[in-house]
Amino acid sequence: MFQLVLSKGRNFIAQRSQIEDRAVELLKDQPDYQLLKSIPGIGPINALTILVEARDLRLTLWMAGQFAILPRANRFWDKFERYIANDRHNTHLRRKAYTAIAAKMARTVHGIIKHGEPYRPFFKG
Repeated sequence: MFQLVLSKGRNFIAQRSQIEDRAVELLKDQPDYQLLKSIPGIGPINALTILVEARDLRLTLWMAGQFAILPRANRFWDKFERYIANDRHNTHLRRKAYTAIAAKMARTVHGIIKHGEPYRPFFKG
């Protein structure tokens, strides 16, 4: 049973890698794609989803926001930390913080696409 689950997992990873490679191949010359990839947390698949999604981008931005706060050296992490500073273990507050990060990411995506400039990371000091 474990071998079957492991095999399926490997197949999913291979499919994801193929989709990622195809996204890079198709979008490498698109300026909006390059701008989106400059934002922390947005890789080839998230950038592809943002560019082709006609309706609701909330889930994609929510997921990208969770990855964007991992490096701990950018504006998204800084905002997240300020948001949860009073009670780090409050799950409701953390959920609100992730929503705030997704909203900030949406504004950032809009801004870089509108102005045609890549994301500029924020570093303290």
